[in-house]
Amino acid sequence: MSPGIRQRGRPPKYVRGQYLGVWVPWELKEYLKELSAETGKSIGELVVEALTNYYHEVKVEKLERKKEKSAIEVYAEAVAEQIKEDLVQYKRIVKTIEEAIASGNKLRKGSMLLDPKNYAKEVMVRLDKYIIAEIVRTERMAKIKELPHLMKEALELKKRLKKAIELALAKSGR
Repeated sequence: MSPGIRQRGRPPKYVRGQYLGVWVPWELKEYLKELSAETGKSIGELVVEALTNYYHEVKVEKLERKKEKSAIEVYAEAVAEQIKEDLVQYKRIVKTIEEAIASGNKLRKGSMLLDPKNYAKEVMVRLDKYIIAEIVRTERMAKIKELPHLMKEALELKKRLKKAIELALAKSGR
């Protein structure tokens, strides 16, 4: 039948369905026939109603085969968690760099004083080399929901670092 042409006769009761050829005891079939005559519902409607009521009363959970995660998926999730933790640290670092550039001060790392512009460049390289590259590598292994969000965060940090470097260059007059 070509699409758009309606068949004659009674429209289907359900948009999607499945035929179940089930053998039932003769007594049950006779009972359903009598009930059908009394209620004006078809035997099929009575069976569907009975199964639906049973499903809701007993709260039978849908039977789904629980797919166990592969080793790659478990590893990818662990990597995603590590990336999340690393991004938290990078956010702190970027904020510190931005504040140092805005105030014109040097950064203190241990006993060393660092130029914030050069440190920002170094952090940007590490962000590219380790975080962004790791997100791409992990996404090739397994599709993890959080990876696109983590990539957006990493790219936002990179954009902030570029702006901080531009500001440092503008302040120094180069």
